[in-house]
Amino acid sequence: MQSALDSFETRKASILHKAFTGELTAKWREEHGVKLEGWEKRKINSVAKTQAGYAFDSKLFSADGIQVVRMGNLFNGLLDLSRNPVFVNENILDAVITEKFCIKRGSILLTLTGTKYKRDYGYAVLISEDIPLLLNQRILSLCPDKIATNYLLYYLRSDQFRDIFFSNETGGVNQGNVSSKFVENIEMPFPSLHEQQEIVRILDSLLESESKAKELCDTIDKIDLMKKSILARAFRGELSTNNPGEESAVELLRKILA
Repeated sequence: MQSALDSFETRKASILHKAFTGELTAKWREEHGVKLEGWEKRKINSVAKTQAGYAFDSKLFSADGIQVVRMGNLFNGLLDLSRNPVFVNENILDAVITEKFCIKRGSILLTLTGTKYKRDYGYAVLISEDIPLLLNQRILSLCPDKIATNYLLYYLRSDQFRDIFFSNETGGVNQGNVSSKFVENIEMPFPSLHEQQEIVRILDSLLESESKAKELCDTIDKIDLMKKSILARAFRGELSTNNPGEESAVELLRKILA
């Protein structure tokens, strides 16, 4: 089962590779008379407004106020505000800081620090909710400006980007870091806006299908574990009772496994 799950990740990486090399939209370009040579290379900071996070003093953290988004809240493409939440009372913050480091809806957050050589950071998360949040240090906010938001998001999740990203990893024995300036200057493939939107449409469809297949695989795996657990209980006699009116453990087991 693990090999099946691993294959999903391999296929996902392959799909994203095809997206950013132009293979995924080859037919679309042919139908619209567009050449692959029309693709440009543009630096990330030319298509998105970037903002590095602020080093909030942990002494200012409180039980309520505006939540500060830290790296622990961003993992593998998901925003989880329930993980060790910390807040800052807005009344003690400078208004300029509050405005500058406020996370806006539609921005993409990218973590810049993790375990060296393990590639357990560089996760890109789209902020889709309009709630007050503040940007902590070692997180880069990218506000798409001249690019389709989900096109940029998919690129930041591709191996093409991540390979370039981790090529600039620095740090000590355990902690790895990538600078925000390096990320801002990475050149990415840049087709027309119409082709970007077509790429996003195709990726949404393909990756949704892959996600559903993965969920099915996970479900089958859980069912297998349940069956093993039930069988183990049956052989230990834990499915039987002293009530003569109840079904035998064997009959109950047959129904469960069916």
